[in-house]
Amino acid sequence: MCGILIVAAAGGRPPSVDERTVCRMRDRLIHRGPDGAGLRRAGSALVGHRRLAIVDPAGGDQPWVEPPIARPAEGPLVLAYNGELYETEELRRSLPGPFRSRCDTEVLARLLQIEGAAGLDRVRGMFAVAAWWPRTGRLLLARDPLGIKPLLWTSVEVDGGVEIIAGSEPAALLDHPAVRVEPDWVTLSSYLSTIRVTLDDRTMYAGIRTLRPGERIEFDLSGAVPRRRHAMDPRLASIWPDRDPESIARVVAGEAAESAEQAATDTMRRIVADSVRRHAAAADVPVGAMLSGGLDSSIICRELRDAGGPVTSWCATGPEEDAGGDGAHAAMMAAAIDADHHRVSVDRERFRERWPWMIQRLGLPLGTPNEVAIHAVAESARDRVGVLLSGEGADELMA
Repeated sequence: MCGILIVAAAGGRPPSVDERTVCRMRDRLIHRGPDGAGLRRAGSALVGHRRLAIVDPAGGDQPWVEPPIARPAEGPLVLAYNGELYETEELRRSLPGPFRSRCDTEVLARLLQIEGAAGLDRVRGMFAVAAWWPRTGRLLLARDPLGIKPLLWTSVEVDGGVEIIAGSEPAALLDHPAVRVEPDWVTLSSYLSTIRVTLDDRTMYAGIRTLRPGERIEFDLSGAVPRRRHAMDPRLASIWPDRDPESIARVVAGEAAESAEQAATDTMRRIVADSVRRHAAAADVPVGAMLSGGLDSSIICRELRDAGGPVTSWCATGPEEDAGGDGAHAAMMAAAIDADHHRVSVDRERFRERWPWMIQRLGLPLGTPNEVAIHAVAESARDRVGVLLSGEGADELMA
């Protein structure tokens, strides 16, 4: 997963917090990145990172410093990045070299140095980015179009100046001495009626905002008063493209319905197979999968086997699940693809213990009960694999 954190002060002032405090804030994210920790002071900012090493474990430590290339006046870029790119080699070949690592972090940093925020238009992957140019006081915060990776931010006034604080989870931001710990009553009301922990860009905490999926925010911190510019990933505009009304009418009337269905099926099959293959190929650590026996996880496990050989899979079950539960269906699918399958039992006591523990660690209520089971699976799989693929809410789509 990785965890990112930045505290950046406006007007060239030093941050109000010292390195020890920022290390403590960063280490609130240790569960996101148990494999390494980094901290860098860069001009008027402190940048922290917790790493889960997936690509080039020996060469991708962060924060990453990328020297100036296309715009020397901007100076070096300091990057804290959470995520993974799935077209790293294609991007690498399109950028000037040489490169000093095999890590996608360096590729992303090089891309941002050359093309700025617009370079993200070319990125295929899941990401949360904090990119800081200390010489010019420019900060870019960005999130992938599907909102897979979280990124939150807030601003505080301290000692007559303003600071922008951004990170992967609320706990890291709330540990800053100047951040108030108060509920956002509007979002709290929404949670009690819908179990959503965000509402547009509002969170459960007053003053802490979340980047929307696909959102990019650029801060100019060169002056005493920060200036902010907002944009969205342009690809979001094409998710629901306009369709020819006459074409839709023909399909509804039955004309071309069979060919349209076949085309949609072929497209879906191609996209899913390509996605699983790229996920498996992008990692330099073993890859496994969650397997509940549902359509989406079963399809992913089958494609994972076809992409790279034997599959290691995990399923969470209750201690005394009947023959019709997830465990039975998962075991049938695992046998069909000859997977090395593991069952993780979540009993009543484990559920009771983990629920408040996870809330305490995340600093948020849980959206759904299955988060406890997912965590149990991830905890069990950690000793065997570094990446777990999963289907999430796609059974209806696949059906």
